[in-house]
Amino acid sequence: MSHLADQKKKSEKGSRLLNKGGFTKLIGSIREEFATENYSNNSRVTVLQALLRLKLADESILNDTVRLIKMDKMSNVNQLTNVLYVLAKFKWHSGDYIDVAIERFAKEPKLEPRIACRNLWNLFALGHKSEAGLKLFADVIQNSDPSKLNVLDLANSLRAFAHF
Repeated sequence: MSHLADQKKKSEKGSRLLNKGGFTKLIGSIREEFATENYSNNSRVTVLQALLRLKLADESILNDTVRLIKMDKMSNVNQLTNVLYVLAKFKWHSGDYIDVAIERFAKEPKLEPRIACRNLWNLFALGHKSEAGLKLFADVIQNSDPSKLNVLDLANSLRAFAHF
């Protein structure tokens, strides 16, 4: 998707201007298929990351993403964390999808501390205070080996706790 952007021209906000013909056709195809069985969650994450790089908050695709989260179609916690990151970067507030995601994390038998820290940042970036999420992620961090956490993960966690 990114290769369809014009590398030389930039808009006033700094995002690349898009090659209209090829990109419009591609994004239309993605919109049609994004929430279907034709796309794997890995493919969806890739599309969302490309949209983020392009600074293009496509309403249709982001709303489909929220709907998939609400339907518990994002069962892999790494993928879900990456999807929440993209939604957080776009400041995409649309319903109670964050609480559904927290419920999914709570079902995970062994949540990694790295995932907990990154999702604390997601909560912070979305400005979504979730008592259940804060408790879940704090418990994971408290019961983990501190050597498995990097400085950025710790800083993001502290920032989220301080914020809430």
